[in-house]
Amino acid sequence: MKILLSSYSFGAGRGSEAGVGWNVAAGLARRGHDVTVLTTTEFSAQNHAAIEAEQLGLRLWEWDEGLADFPRRGTYNRWQKRIGRRLREAVAGEHFDIFHHVTFNQYRGIRDVFHAELPYLIGPVGGAETVPAEFMNGRCLPWARLWKEAFRTLLICDALPLIRRCNARGSQGHAVASNAPTAHRLNRNFPWRLKRQASICPIIAIAESEISDIAPERVDPPYFLFDGGLRPEKGLIIALAALSLLWEKGKRIPLRLPGIRPEQRGALATMAGQCGLPEEAVEPLAFMPREDMLAQMRGAAAFVSTSFRDSGCMALLESVALGVPSICFDIPSQQWLPDEFADKIPIPSLQADAIRPFTSYRAGAVVTRLAESLERAAETAPRSEDWHQRRCDWLRRTMTWNVRLDQIETLYRQILSSY
Repeated sequence: MKILLSSYSFGAGRGSEAGVGWNVAAGLARRGHDVTVLTTTEFSAQNHAAIEAEQLGLRLWEWDEGLADFPRRGTYNRWQKRIGRRLREAVAGEHFDIFHHVTFNQYRGIRDVFHAELPYLIGPVGGAETVPAEFMNGRCLPWARLWKEAFRTLLICDALPLIRRCNARGSQGHAVASNAPTAHRLNRNFPWRLKRQASICPIIAIAESEISDIAPERVDPPYFLFDGGLRPEKGLIIALAALSLLWEKGKRIPLRLPGIRPEQRGALATMAGQCGLPEEAVEPLAFMPREDMLAQMRGAAAFVSTSFRDSGCMALLESVALGVPSICFDIPSQQWLPDEFADKIPIPSLQADAIRPFTSYRAGAVVTRLAESLERAAETAPRSEDWHQRRCDWLRRTMTWNVRLDQIETLYRQILSSY
C-alpha cells in the first residue's frame, strides 16, 4: 500500500506526538508499505540518520513554509493553511492509496487530508479534553488561560470545520478519536455530527521490547520523577503542594523535573517556595535523550503525572511498561489505563453527568489525596510477580505498536473497501 502520512511533529527517538508520528510511519514501512511523510525539518537530521541506519523504505517531504517556531499551535495552523497548494501539486504527480493525518493531536485546524483529495484516515486525535472544575482557578492556571479554557469547555461548534469537510459529498475517509470526550464532540447528535461515526482508539503505544517483566530497582536515596515541566496544565503547582505535605512530615524525598531550561529555574524555585518547599526539594534537570529519561524513570520511587488536561500522556505509559509506581489523575483522556496498574486519583470532570458548580472548588482535597499517593509509593513493598505478569499481559494485548499498527491497517482496508 502506498501511504502519505502527515505528521507535523515527527522525530525518531522522541516521545509524545513526535514519537507517535515516527512509530506509526516506521512501523508501516517495516511492514512493507511504501510510506511518505509530510512533516517539517524540526528533527530532520536524526530522522534521516534513523532511516539510513534501519534502511527503512521511508521518504520525507519536509516543508517548513518559512515557519520556525514549531511547538506553537498557531504555527501549526498557519503551516496547514500554507501547504495546501504545494500538497495538491505533489500528490498530482504520484498515486497514493490513502492519506493518514496523525498529528498534531487535535481535530482543530486539520486541512491537509482534504487538500490531497485522497481516501483518508484522521487520527487518533484528541482535542475535546477540558480542565476539571477543581483546577479552574488562578493558582492552577494563569488568569489569561482561564478564559481560553472556559471557551474551550463551553464551545459547541469548534469541530464544525472538520465535520463539514468529512461530511461533504465525495469525502472518502474516517476520523478516529483518542478518547471519549473527543469522540462525543465529533459524534454528538446536536447540532452537528459526523455521518460516519468516529471510533475510539488510544493514540499512544509502547514497543514490546520496552516492557519490563519485573520492576526495576529503586535508587537510594529515593526521588520522585515529574512529567510535564512548567506548562500550567501539567499541574506542577499541585504536585509541589502535595510534596510539601510529605516534607512537613519529615519525608524529605525530592522531585526531579527533566526538560527544565536554564531560564526556567528561577520560576521553578519561586513555585517551590510558594508551596513552602526548600531549594533542595526540587531538582531541575536539563532536556535529555529519551533513553536517559527512561533511566531516570527506572530509578524513581514513583513517576508523577499531574496533568489535568492531556490527550494521552506517552510518558505515563512508559512508566507503566517499566513497572514503576505511577501516580496520575483519573481524567477522561487516560481511561485507557486500568486502575490496577497505576494509582489514579479521581477528578470530577466537567464532562461528567453530574457537573459540579465552579463554586465547589476542592483542589485542597486533591492535594491531600496526591500526598497520600506519594507516601504510599515511597513506602509500599514491591508488587508481586503475579501483578507484573498481569501488567505485561495487558500491555502486550492492548498497548504495543504492533497492536496499534494492526488497528490502523484494518482502518485503511475498511476505508479503501468502502469507496
